[in-house]
Amino acid sequence: MSLRELKDANNVYVYRNALGPGHGGDLGFVFGTWNANTVHRFMSGLSMWNRSANGTQGRAMESLWGKILNSFVRSGIPPGEWPQYNELNLAMSLSPEGMTQVPATAKAVEYLSTLISRHKRPFGLVIPQATPKL
Repeated sequence: MSLRELKDANNVYVYRNALGPGHGGDLGFVFGTWNANTVHRFMSGLSMWNRSANGTQGRAMESLWGKILNSFVRSGIPPGEWPQYNELNLAMSLSPEGMTQVPATAKAVEYLSTLISRHKRPFGLVIPQATPKL
């Protein structure tokens, strides 16, 4: 099989959890554990303390993930106009309001650019700045 044929047969789909911190943030919605405790709420991108607001968002995300997985398991294709992983660099952003196509890396690049401009690492650690040698 040629590289072109492999690329054309690609069934990889990219998504972003608009609520959560990223990797693993979707698991609470997939398995229904998003409201089990403070850690699960945090990992899912929900408020650790405001359980009433979490309920609406969490149920909406759990329902959305149920629809996504149901479609993907049955057909191998997620619902909606889900972009495949390719040179267009698009992803599906998932939020309680639904699904939207977005640039795959925009949020991460914006976040890192903000941290670098503030000379900080994630969690507030200061990035040492090089001092010019005279």
